[in-house]
Amino acid sequence: MSTYIIQGDKLSFTLSHRFNRFSGKFERKLKATFYYQAELYENFSVRDTKVRRMLSGQYPDAGASDKIVTLLKGDHYFLCVGLGASFGVQKNHYKSVLTVFDFDGYLQNNYA
Repeated sequence: MSTYIIQGDKLSFTLSHRFNRFSGKFERKLKATFYYQAELYENFSVRDTKVRRMLSGQYPDAGASDKIVTLLKGDHYFLCVGLGASFGVQKNHYKSVLTVFDFDGYLQNNYA
């Protein structure tokens, strides 16, 4: 896995609570979307426990429409993103937001 620290633009999170037909139950998922160097990056799994903890009460009800949320400080965040090894014919990658850092340490001080 390769990791990068970037400052993305227009960071948002999509919270979903969808039925997983393989497990037979509803599952919550948290995905990040952002721009980096004017290119859109979508559907990054969020692994940061601070962000997951902060947004835990905002998931939609089971089966309801996805909910998109932004953080209060706009674009004042750094992201540590991870890209897994490529797989498949189209050279896809597993991609994750591993950590979200803010400039004043609020996330680290209040949700770590």
